[in-house]
Amino acid sequence: MQNKEINITPEIRRKAGEILFFTAFILQVAIAIANSSMLAIPLLPVLYNQVIYHMIVIFIHFLVMIKIIIWPDGGIRQKVLLIGLYVLFLLQFFIVLGSDLTDRFPLQMAVMVIGAAGIDYVKTIKVYLIESLAAVFLMTVLAWVGYLPNPGYENGPPGVIRSSLGSVYPTDFAARIFFCTLLFLVIMNVKVKKHQYILLFVLGTVVFAATFAKNNYICIVLTYVLFGIDWFIRSDKASARIRVVWDRLVSWAGLLAMPMAFLFMGVVSVTYREGETTGLIALIDKALSGRILLISRGFKEFGIPVFGQKLTYIGNGGSTVFSEDYNFIDCSYFYILFEYGVIATVLVIGAYIWLSRKYKNNRYIQYMLIMIAVACTVEHHLPDIAYNPALLLLFADHPADIRTASDQDPEHLPHSPKVQSGS
Repeated sequence: MQNKEINITPEIRRKAGEILFFTAFILQVAIAIANSSMLAIPLLPVLYNQVIYHMIVIFIHFLVMIKIIIWPDGGIRQKVLLIGLYVLFLLQFFIVLGSDLTDRFPLQMAVMVIGAAGIDYVKTIKVYLIESLAAVFLMTVLAWVGYLPNPGYENGPPGVIRSSLGSVYPTDFAARIFFCTLLFLVIMNVKVKKHQYILLFVLGTVVFAATFAKNNYICIVLTYVLFGIDWFIRSDKASARIRVVWDRLVSWAGLLAMPMAFLFMGVVSVTYREGETTGLIALIDKALSGRILLISRGFKEFGIPVFGQKLTYIGNGGSTVFSEDYNFIDCSYFYILFEYGVIATVLVIGAYIWLSRKYKNNRYIQYMLIMIAVACTVEHHLPDIAYNPALLLLFADHPADIRTASDQDPEHLPHSPKVQSGS
């Protein structure tokens, strides 16, 4: 019998690499969502068994490393670079934050960002949306039937009970809806229909009524405003000049939104004096539910480490008994700064600036970067893969930009009758 030579083509390696990445990605997101919600309770034997949990994490990292090795594109130099970044990150993580892999945020995000190299970003986000929304549905139903805790918080307007709907805290549930809404609109962009906008707005409003997470709801509304303007820009009512001005404005906003948000929160927090500050800064602090006060305390209590430090944040999630020692930093930029250090903060903000420059001609990526910068001013979810997979775009592939054609002629839109009849 003659032996047949097995020809492992680049396409086979690419398919195998995608399977490895998405297996790791689905596992990682599942763990991250469970750890950030009441779904952790029925999974306690797994999530808090150090041996089992660490075996799962090591398996995820193993899949990613194999994917990098077999991936056909990029060459040896890119593989060495990605693995080198991974090793350097692990060293920094273990030296500064210790060997406990359950400290999930930096490790989960880093391995997925590195593993996403060459993977279709839109496909990745679709997988994330399916998994995240399935988890939202599951945790909501289980909370309604009483299987999961659903604590009601009274720290809203008088008579309003804020529900967490299976999340750890009401704002966590609302934040997940915000990120899912934003990512859906970004990847679908011109293909989103009017009835889908209406359904998404109704969903956001219902979530607000249940959670009274006003900052998240404002971000959801601002997202609709952006895409509403985009709908007008793509219509035949907008002139070419208006389109050019809007694109330039959006491009600059995407580039500057995050560093300006960081700078703004830093300046007002440094100048804030507890019990003394009045006027505009006091009003801003009140509007942001005391976030400026907590950042101001953080400068004194935590300091600013270069490489990071192990902190114990005390929040209110999971219990309606509010702690007197509450010190949780909801602003992502200073959450990262105080625990993961100056270098990590510069790298994260720098990564978003780089993405804005790389995709300066894609207004939908700019919308995503703008809204994430705004939302993460009042939320700590910027480095958390359970909520925000946007950073995977660093090394992932993004499909060709359809904005240029659609701007020139509304009939070039994918859902237009002319395109559909000619396809």
